[in-house]
Amino acid sequence: MVPKVGDLIYVNSEIHQHHRLDDFYGGLAEVIKVDEDSETFHWIKVKERPNYSYTWETFLEPQQEQLKIKFGTRRAHISVKRGVGRRVLGIAMIIFGATYCIFGVILIIGILQSMVGILSVIPGIFILWLGLKFAKNEEIR
Repeated sequence: MVPKVGDLIYVNSEIHQHHRLDDFYGGLAEVIKVDEDSETFHWIKVKERPNYSYTWETFLEPQQEQLKIKFGTRRAHISVKRGVGRRVLGIAMIIFGATYCIFGVILIIGILQSMVGILSVIPGIFILWLGLKFAKNEEIR
């Protein structure tokens, strides 16, 4: 039976040996989206890992009983290290972006008064936006 939005299902862990920032720990996860490719093929997205899709019939459904034994009532979650790393990177990007913007404004109102200043502000604003997304641990869309 295909799960519906709001249902709890089991998803497995995905641990990376060489880069721990992408680690995902399996367990119970809440379904947030069900896409149907055909009558017999569904893609499932879960709240705990929203930018990843699982196939239900060929991947998740056959594993549900095994994963229930393995995880019990434990909830799925993204590695804490990933969140911390993204936040630190985000803060660094905010500082860099703000510096870039300030430099651009100084060039605009300062001695040079050139297009260089305007062209410095635009990437600075983008870097600030990206840094805020990382600092809040949001996904980039």
